[in-house]
Amino acid sequence: MTEPWDLIDAWLAKNAPASLAELRPRASPEAVGCTEGRLAFEIPADLRESLLCHDGDDTCIAVLPCDPPYSRERIVEIRTLRMRIWDADDPDRRDDPWWGARWAPFAGRDGDEHFVNARTGLWCNRLGRVAY
Repeated sequence: MTEPWDLIDAWLAKNAPASLAELRPRASPEAVGCTEGRLAFEIPADLRESLLCHDGDDTCIAVLPCDPPYSRERIVEIRTLRMRIWDADDPDRRDDPWWGARWAPFAGRDGDEHFVNARTGLWCNRLGRVAY
């Protein structure tokens, strides 16, 4: 993720320096480790690396042409909210899960979340989207 962020940052520096200035600064490795502690699982390497480049985008209008990436704090906040209302035993959600215990939200807007699956096994590092 460092290389794509370097390319994005270079383009923004040349073409939209004000937008580059609005991106959050990089998170420290210690801060990312603290976030993993709060989540109670290790976040996937690409998400970790992205946070080490920019700790999200909390501007009113996202810099990237998609849903804005979350900060470490927002990742924890969104996951905590989703886990609070998630019912793992709901038989209506067995084939269409509302949320997974090791899904790490990384971007979104208005309750629509993009996540990366931090479980081990077949679905490890798979991306997904859950609408509100």
